[in-house]
Amino acid sequence: MWEQLKQLGRHSVIYGIGVMATQAVGFILIPIYTRVLTPADYGVYEVINRSLDVLIIFLGVGLRVTAIRFYQDGDDLRVKNRVISTAVLFMVPLGLAVILGMLAFAPSWSRLLFGGLEHTRLVRLALGLAFAELCFIIPAAYIIARLRSVLFIAVSVGKFVVGILLNIYFVYYLRRGVEGILLANLINSSVFSVILLYVTLREVGLGFDRSRLSGMLRFGLPFVPGGIFSFILNSGDRFFLLHYGGETAVGLYALGYKFATLISMFVMGPFVQVWGALMVPISRRADGPEMLARVFIYVMFLYTWIGLGLSVLSVEVVELVADPKFQSAHQIIPLVVLAYLFWSTINIGDTPFFVTKRTAIKPFIFGVAAIVNLALYRLLIPVYGGWGAAWATLISFVFFAVLTRIVAQKVMHIPYNNYRFLGLVLTAGVFYGLTRIIPWPYPTPVWKAAFCLLFPLGLYVIGFFDRTEKDKIRELWQTYLQRGKTDSGTGHETRAKMSG
Repeated sequence: MWEQLKQLGRHSVIYGIGVMATQAVGFILIPIYTRVLTPADYGVYEVINRSLDVLIIFLGVGLRVTAIRFYQDGDDLRVKNRVISTAVLFMVPLGLAVILGMLAFAPSWSRLLFGGLEHTRLVRLALGLAFAELCFIIPAAYIIARLRSVLFIAVSVGKFVVGILLNIYFVYYLRRGVEGILLANLINSSVFSVILLYVTLREVGLGFDRSRLSGMLRFGLPFVPGGIFSFILNSGDRFFLLHYGGETAVGLYALGYKFATLISMFVMGPFVQVWGALMVPISRRADGPEMLARVFIYVMFLYTWIGLGLSVLSVEVVELVADPKFQSAHQIIPLVVLAYLFWSTINIGDTPFFVTKRTAIKPFIFGVAAIVNLALYRLLIPVYGGWGAAWATLISFVFFAVLTRIVAQKVMHIPYNNYRFLGLVLTAGVFYGLTRIIPWPYPTPVWKAAFCLLFPLGLYVIGFFDRTEKDKIRELWQTYLQRGKTDSGTGHETRAKMSG
């Protein structure tokens, strides 16, 4: 069991480097974006970005997850390769046709989103970027399905470096604003999509299987409405804020939201990338359900610990990274961090739907949660603005997590320990509350961070860790101490030889 968990952790770290390299561009450039752009500009960029997401959901037709799942099912390498080539040869022409059609109506899209034509050029650039990102989906899924971590990291790091350089040139040096961001991202995504498409098709060949595509679409199409509902849950608040609060309100909220989702992106993101390839083999083990439950609680522990630190230091983090005109963005960070803890439970909790191939259930769960979410947006955002959006997100995610757990357990029972999860969340809440009332000495961030490092000790005190885990912790600690003694002895011997 521990070896399987080590494999999962190792691959998560490896893919984590790639995910971090891909996603870190937006975070590293926050100091530049917030100094060059106004909150209103940042709000425009956020609305365009979220609109791209929903377009890619439609055009992707669920083929990313489907390609990985069907690739795993094949035993013959030729069959596996045909899955990938069929997905590419279907998605790329479909995406090109739709994007070209939408480009003809770019002014109408600008008017729909922003109430005017002033952002028509931005819409055109965004549509080009959507096609480039679409071309990247299946080749990236192919790399993940084959667990080719070296290639994945090479592409991710290359895209990261080029993205940074292009953004600095267009946004900071040329001062092209939102247009510069979109232009830099368009060039970057286009270059690496072409490279990855070439590498993928050279390996798998050109082959189209209509019957296989039919099966893939039946499996993947339920992800489209699910993806739309997911978009509502994760991004719909921006459009309500745009209507009721304007572009500046969206910009401030979006920046705080971006900080809050750092953990979800850099902890859950790598895990989900690997989990898609490993969940089926793990579930087929004799102790599969028990392992699934352990993976769940360990990932939740890691997320909660890092999330506690980010929430406690939210003011300092925004002060350090962003321009002062964005400072109020820190207010929503703890609420959104907590919301995404429950969202993370969904990312693991819906494993039974994928393992049993009963993905058609997911859109109904997403749909109910999205309806609740929309009602909360309409109720809270007009009155409370960004605070209302954050609370609506938290309440909706809790509801969604509970509903997912109930339905998934009927599909495939997993022996979760709900008391452990509850203890995890409550202990984190106590630690966060204490950091708000303790009169910290100077410098405050150092003391806050040190206090958060004691979080595992607090969990140990309340009995969070079971006997197996305590034994493993003692074993690792003894190994560490023994290694320290060995290194110390080697050092003494070396010094003695040198002095002799």
